[in-house]
Amino acid sequence: MMESDGTLLTRFSAHRDEAAFNELARRYLGLIFHAALRRTGNRQIAQDVSQNILCALAKKSGRLANHPHRLPAWLHRATQFESTKAMRSESSHQRRKKLQHPDALPATHLPHSSPWSDAVSHLDGALDKLPDSDRSVLLLHFFENRPFPAIASALGKSPAAVQKQSQRALGKLARILRGRGVTLTATVLATGLTIEFAKAAPAGLLKSATAAVLSGNSTYSTTGLTLTAATKSKAFIPLLLLICALPLAIQQIAISKAIGRRDQIVAAVNDEPQKRIRPSRPTTAPATRVSSGRITISVLSRALDHARDSELNYLEFKRTIASLTPAELAALIPDAIHLPEGSRKKSDLLEYLIKALAKTDPAQAVKITLAADPRGDLAMSARLEYAYSAWTLRDPESAYTYFQSLYDNREFNPLVDGGFPWSHHFVTLHCEFVKSLVAIDSPHARDVILMAPESVRSNTSFNSIGKAAASQDTPNLSEPPAIRPQTFASYLPLIREFIPDKEHAQAIDNFVSALDPFSENFDRTMSGFAEIPELLPAEKKMLAASYARTKYIQYYNRTPHPDLAKIETEARRWLESHVPDDAEAILETARIHIYEQQMSNAKTRLDSLASDPNVTDSELDQELASRIYGELLPQALEQAARIKDPGKRAEVIHRLQNP
Repeated sequence: MMESDGTLLTRFSAHRDEAAFNELARRYLGLIFHAALRRTGNRQIAQDVSQNILCALAKKSGRLANHPHRLPAWLHRATQFESTKAMRSESSHQRRKKLQHPDALPATHLPHSSPWSDAVSHLDGALDKLPDSDRSVLLLHFFENRPFPAIASALGKSPAAVQKQSQRALGKLARILRGRGVTLTATVLATGLTIEFAKAAPAGLLKSATAAVLSGNSTYSTTGLTLTAATKSKAFIPLLLLICALPLAIQQIAISKAIGRRDQIVAAVNDEPQKRIRPSRPTTAPATRVSSGRITISVLSRALDHARDSELNYLEFKRTIASLTPAELAALIPDAIHLPEGSRKKSDLLEYLIKALAKTDPAQAVKITLAADPRGDLAMSARLEYAYSAWTLRDPESAYTYFQSLYDNREFNPLVDGGFPWSHHFVTLHCEFVKSLVAIDSPHARDVILMAPESVRSNTSFNSIGKAAASQDTPNLSEPPAIRPQTFASYLPLIREFIPDKEHAQAIDNFVSALDPFSENFDRTMSGFAEIPELLPAEKKMLAASYARTKYIQYYNRTPHPDLAKIETEARRWLESHVPDDAEAILETARIHIYEQQMSNAKTRLDSLASDPNVTDSELDQELASRIYGELLPQALEQAARIKDPGKRAEVIHRLQNP
């Protein structure tokens, strides 16, 4: 039986068991290497990063053993930090060469999923934006191939709750990617994750990296996630202390200078909230001054480093953020923007601060952030649009007025003579603003769309208008707008006017995919959409097709799998009520479409199992238990025959033959 991550971590941390560490490295080196490769675009750097992360794993094995289910997510985030550090160490010339001539990111071939190649470069950053619990569930399911019951057992939840969390996490991930210009359905996203996470590390890397770590020949340091090389030289210690203290001293000087800028910004925003602020040269302030009355941004920055080390530290960091008053948050946001640290670190801090302030005063969160960061370079990477959505849903008129001022702000929204080359930040904010206006059926929605040039209005990112309008995950609000047929009725004119005809079906599909297909009210909600008088016959057929595909996805994505005959009976009854002439054709098309997608996913996993000579009984059991193989059943049975335990083998074969 395959040992758990927790057992292996405990064996290594307590007894320096090299076999345990080698097994952990074998399991996770593929995840680490390919995450680093996607981030850096350089195989050699990715290999160096992989060795460094294994070194961090060795150092922190004791702490990680207390929360083994968080290991994949921790390794993924650690890889992102270490890759960022590695990229910064490259010369600017080398970085330009890599951008012009990337030597990595092998193409992934997916049937009917050409947008995936655009998504790969954004995948890890988008995953890192998910809450820790969501990222852990996705990695456990798609990387470790654990079925939902196994994940539920590890997390202490019910399988239904974990499955629903996985679906919602996929939806959040799709929304983050759409915010970066990549539109994918949940099905394509799930397929892409399965294939991307199935990639193995290069031959030889496992042996060389683990040997270097275990022998103590690997040396590196990075942010609070990792370690510094150990040495017996006493002369090294003062030098190390000096190196560690120097950045803190420089940081304190920069923070002191930033305090004056912050005070001016806060005062100016309170007096003239619509005016763009250009901070003037600050006066010198004492280095010991506390920026919010209780806590400096440097203290908060160090707390964030510690938060990445353990669950307890993370909870303490969140409690610290939650304890801050709106005035304190407003004072800390400009400080975070002017921190002399990497943009990633500042972006993470800003995200916590902006979201915390947006819960009580989203308008202030937006204004004070853009006053200190007029171009929105850090603000948008910190998901400022969440705060803007919260502001729109609370006070659409003032949000609309402020948006018009941003439209005229040539620093945030640069225009040139004869054209509208909008900044990426403004396009993102524009789309999110429209989605929020549609969600509350605001008459300003069409006016805001018309602000955009035709090239932006016809962009496929506008397909997601409906999804946000339907979403129950509205940011920073305890009671988001209810999903109702009138929302869909308001959405239809925007589809017809601004989305190309060939993309209407995808736009409607995006709307439907935001609903919970496992809810008992799903059929009733869809009936409300289908019965609105504004729906044209062709649009009703598109809606019906989305409904039918979603019903089949219920069958494949639930474990244990429900009764297919019952699902088809429910779907047929619904279709005959709303599109009687086309019911059978729509049902058959959806059945074939989803079946082909599922078989493509299953074949990918079977090929991966077949190519792994060291696959364990537990891995075979987990993978073969979670899918329906259809025409690929012979190949699945062939893999089941590799299970060494006779009792387990018989159980898996029975399960495959009787799904």
